[in-house]
Amino acid sequence: MSRPGVTCRPYLVLAVPTRSLLRAYVSSHKTDMFTCNSDRTDSFLTPPYACAYTHAAKRGGVPHLAVATEQGTVYVWDTSKREELGGEPNRIDLDIHENGIFDLQWSSDDTSLVTCSGDHTARITDISTGKVLHILRGHTSTVKTVLLSTGGRDGGIRVWDLRMTDRNVHGQTSHAPVTVIDGAHGEDKQTNRGGRRKLPHRTNDQLISSGSFDGVLRLWDLRHQPNYSSQVQKKRAVQPVTMSAFDPTIVEGARRARGLTSVVAGTGATCGLLFGLAPKYAHQLFLGTLALSPDGRSLLSGSSGTDKGASAFLFDVSQTALAASPILPDSAGVELPGQKGEVGGVDWAQDMLATCSDDGTVRVWRFDPGIRQQCDSEPDARWNWTWGVDSL
Repeated sequence: MSRPGVTCRPYLVLAVPTRSLLRAYVSSHKTDMFTCNSDRTDSFLTPPYACAYTHAAKRGGVPHLAVATEQGTVYVWDTSKREELGGEPNRIDLDIHENGIFDLQWSSDDTSLVTCSGDHTARITDISTGKVLHILRGHTSTVKTVLLSTGGRDGGIRVWDLRMTDRNVHGQTSHAPVTVIDGAHGEDKQTNRGGRRKLPHRTNDQLISSGSFDGVLRLWDLRHQPNYSSQVQKKRAVQPVTMSAFDPTIVEGARRARGLTSVVAGTGATCGLLFGLAPKYAHQLFLGTLALSPDGRSLLSGSSGTDKGASAFLFDVSQTALAASPILPDSAGVELPGQKGEVGGVDWAQDMLATCSDDGTVRVWRFDPGIRQQCDSEPDARWNWTWGVDSL
């Protein structure tokens, strides 16, 4: 998922594949595993739902990683490489919501976090103080994704202007949306009980969304949407400017359309492209996400996994702009094994990435060709490391 106001410059695409480099990502069983502790007495760990590296980390700065959990807490770790002794590094704990947090994003200056939750709100929190600065209200169901435009299981999209204050209670500023798009992906096709998720990609004046009913993308012009007032509940039906020409979830012979669980915008070598992730079967409740490397050449995906465990997957997308087909072949993947539960939240920093699993762990992977070569040559390496392998 991309940030608001993101633009990309024209980029010369060179026909130099990078897939072999993706196998050089390694993760230590001792120093690259982080645990999300539960605050309940009936469980030791809680599943992490989403993660996000700071903007500075993507530029090569200190790799601070924020992780959102099922219990409404956000953990912030410094995931810099560390020695084997000493245990996990110190972390910042932020108790922001009383329900699961499904998405989070850093502010442009990395001083605050925007989170969205099953409590029907999105919140903006100051990292240094832990204080919730703004509460965004207006959804009637779980809020699934946030970019200062939010989408939820109620089938609607909300756009927020932090200059417009609804009320201030106990130092927390509450906001109502300034623009409301209800039934953004077809109110007549599916009831809200099924839960449509909106995955918006936002530029300055336009927004691209997807839903869980099908794989069609819709483009909205925010300049031409009716304003919304919490005092005057007037809602007018709005229409997208345009829609994608076909549904990619049914082009390979699928019997029914599937929704997209994640959409991410290209940059660098993939500038101008959009990548979407759909579950293999329409009935799956897979909540996985996509993340694009800072240079735009590699795509990271979670997976629903099997009884034997789950993996994340890396794809070389550096030549996608030259491809005739919009569908990435399964054979192009590099598998990152090593976690036991469904791998959902994923994100990149410079030369490293993070994967979140339902088993309550977060694993960090580092680009290290030297260690990767040792893993091939030393039979006992598997006791200390896991590494990228060609997916079957």
